[in-house]
Parts: sequence; C-alpha cells; structure tokens
Amino acid sequence: GFGKLDADCLRALAKAGNGEFHDNQNLDAHRLQQSFMSLSTAVSALRSTVLTFGAGALVPLPPREMEPEDAWRTATQEEREAMAESHWAWLMLGSSSSSSSACSVVGSSNGTGFGAGSAASWEGSDLDLQAQGDAAKVRVHKRPFAAGGLRYAYHMFFDGQARMHLVVKESKFKVKHSSPQEVHRYFLKNHRRAEEFGRAFNRACKAAAGSHNSIAGRARVKFAKAFVVQLDDPSSESGFRYVTAERHIEGRYVKFNGNDGFVNENEQSEAGEIA
Repeated sequence: GFGKLDADCLRALAKAGNGEFHDNQNLDAHRLQQSFMSLSTAVSALRSTVLTFGAGALVPLPPREMEPEDAWRTATQEEREAMAESHWAWLMLGSSSSSSSACSVVGSSNGTGFGAGSAASWEGSDLDLQAQGDAAKVRVHKRPFAAGGLRYAYHMFFDGQARMHLVVKESKFKVKHSSPQEVHRYFLKNHRRAEEFGRAFNRACKAAAGSHNSIAGRARVKFAKAFVVQLDDPSSESGFRYVTAERHIEGRYVKFNGNDGFVNENEQSEAGEIA
C-alpha cells in the first residue's frame, strides 16, 4: 500500500492469499525497495518452481486443516493414535553411498538407515537416490502443524522411539512427489546452497570480529540437515511418495529474515540484530 489509505482491506486480502502486506503510507524509499525485492524474489521462486515441476506447480492443493501446535505433546495416547497413520519408510541416499554408510551417517544401529544420531551428511550432488537399509515403521501425523509459503510441515515419529522425532515437508501445490529426484532437484539443492551461504557467512563474521565481545564474533548460523525419505503410499501410482525430512527442533519459531530481503524489525534481540 502506497500513500494515505485505509490498509485494513489490503492487509486482509494479503492474509487470505497467504501473502505479505507491505505498508508504505509514508512513501519511504527503503520500504519501497524492500517491497520490490520481495516481489522479485517471489517471481524468481515461481519461475524456478514451474521450470522444475511444470504447470502443475501453479495449481494450489485444497487448504489443509491445521493441527494445534502443541498437540503432539499434550494429546493423550489414544488421541495420538488417531492423529497419525502408519507407514513404512526408507532413507534415500546417493548411489555412491552404501547401506552401511547410510546407517552410520544417521546413527542407526538397527540397519534401517535411521537412528538417534545426526541426520545424513551427504552433499546432495548425486541425483541418483536409492533406498538404503531396511524399512522402518513410522507414524506420520495426518494434519500439518505448520505451513510456509510453499510447503506444509508434519510430525513424524518412529514407533516405540519417541526420541526419533522428525519433521517431513510436502508441497502446498500440485507438484509431483513420485520420485526422489523430483523432490531432491528443487528443495534439497536449494537447501544445500543455503548451507554453503551459511558457511560463508560464518567465515565472514569470524574474519570481521574485532573482539570476542563483538556481535560478529558471536554470530553463527547452522542448518539442520535435510534428506529425502520414501514412504509407502498405496494411493500413489508408484506405490510410494517422497518427502523431505529433517530433525524436529523444539522452541519458539521466529522468522528473522527472508530470501527476499525481509528483516524482522520487531525482534530486538541479539539474534535479530545479527539477522
């Protein structure tokens, strides 16, 4: 919104469309630049998505009913049973990785490729992903607990191993999930690219630190490892569907900044200043 106007209607429209409202009634040049940066990034993301997944990426799926944020923690055992459905799951790694190495990189001791250790550390350059190890029985919640601009996030647990708590993500649009390559080609490649930027940021901060008390000296970013999981799905043409997965991190989620240049100016903490 530019200039003097009643912004309530535009703000409501942006919220209804899962978008963002940029209030610039004072015609501030910096805010105007931020608005166009956001628009440019959105167009670039849309272009990349369509080139990767085809015209179907423009078709949104029906909105999902959301699960209460703390339901996984506060629900009774009977409620937990009703909230999730069972699947067989396989960890997908590049063809250069052996089954034994798949087990080791995720700390598994049961041959499934899953365990309580850190997530897979493969670089993601190999698009020939293959199922590693034996299938593991998992429970995936039916409703998402969170949603971003492109994907829904669901809780996933290993039966009998509550300590193994992952988050799996699926697109909000009509894109294919029938092969691991289709999932990997877009989301994981972007994730690996972000990890590289994060390492470069950490190196730059370390080099710029004038003292141990400077913000640059304490600034560090770290990405949770992400990987592809194959789930059995009788409703799919191939009998499987493929999702990205990462370790669940407890705590309050705060968006400090975004790919479009957005910076959360309401967050006054040191972490906000670093962002």
